[in-house]
Amino acid sequence: QDGLTTRYRGAVGARAAADGLVEAARRDLDELTIELAATAGDHPSVAARQAALRADAERAAQLATAVRDLGAAVATRAATLRRAAREAANRGFASLDDARAAVLGADVQADLHAAAVAWQDEAQRLQAEGAAAELRDLDVTAADVIRAAAAAAAEALASAEQRADESRTAADRARVAAERFDARLGEVRLAEAEHAALAAEAEPLLYLSRLTKGMGGQRRVALTTYVLRHWFEQVVQAANVRLVAISAGRYELIRVDEGESRAERAGLTLQVVDRHTGEARSARSLSGGETFYTSLALALGLADVVRAEAGGVDLDTLFIDEGFGTLDSDTLEQVMSVIDDLRDRGRVVGIVSHVSDLKDRIPERVEVRRLRDGSSALRVVA
Repeated sequence: QDGLTTRYRGAVGARAAADGLVEAARRDLDELTIELAATAGDHPSVAARQAALRADAERAAQLATAVRDLGAAVATRAATLRRAAREAANRGFASLDDARAAVLGADVQADLHAAAVAWQDEAQRLQAEGAAAELRDLDVTAADVIRAAAAAAAEALASAEQRADESRTAADRARVAAERFDARLGEVRLAEAEHAALAAEAEPLLYLSRLTKGMGGQRRVALTTYVLRHWFEQVVQAANVRLVAISAGRYELIRVDEGESRAERAGLTLQVVDRHTGEARSARSLSGGETFYTSLALALGLADVVRAEAGGVDLDTLFIDEGFGTLDSDTLEQVMSVIDDLRDRGRVVGIVSHVSDLKDRIPERVEVRRLRDGSSALRVVA
């Protein structure tokens, strides 16, 4: 029992030592496994990676050989191109491309050869004919001169024939035109006689027409302008009643007979009398705000004249579109006073404006607001 106990203890110690060796061996195995995996990389094994590296080395060697061969081929090509360029220059070509363009194919060379043979045959035939007895005494050096003279004569003949054809055609057209002209001349003379008779009959009417159009007489005023001048004078007088009020007594409109340009009708031109300076000037010299309330006074004056001449028929509704933004605060107050006076008399005055100050003066209004989607919304305030 003691011996077995001793042996057991020894076996237990040996097992513990063996377990330590096994654990160390397992760690070594894991480390070696990791190292083999790192060595293999993307390949399934180290042997596969070695085979791949050998294949890469062989391809690199082949590539180096190919690069070396390519370099030799490039050098050979460059030497060949230089030699070809020298040869082309020696043969009169400006560049190697010109020499390439001059290269003829087999078909073209065959055609040229056939043409050369035909030319040689023709030359031999002409030489044989030239050796004939009847041509022996001819001056060969004058052949070019004779040929040029013959060509010039043929050209002159063709030109003359063409001019003759054109002359015959022109003569035919002139003959037809002369016949038509004679016929039309008789018609024109008949029409002139009729026109003279009609002109004599229409002269009084033409004179009256020139008078009514302002093209005759001493004053040269058209009939329509003469009539309009009467009504326009009344419109100006009615407009001055409100213009004096709006402008605080500064401005007054007057009608003048002389226009500022020929395009304007005489008698229908307006000037403004400035009471501050005592001078009359063109209505175009008014500022934007002054032009606005002057136009408003004219519109109200026109409405008054229409009502007076239409048997008391009122223009009950008046719309004013924009223009208030050009007025200063004092002038705006005077214009609104005139508009309020019109409303108190029973007229409906509609104002279209973006001036925000008018919101406090106009209790009844329609507001238009733009929405984000591009549409508009209406709101009635009363």
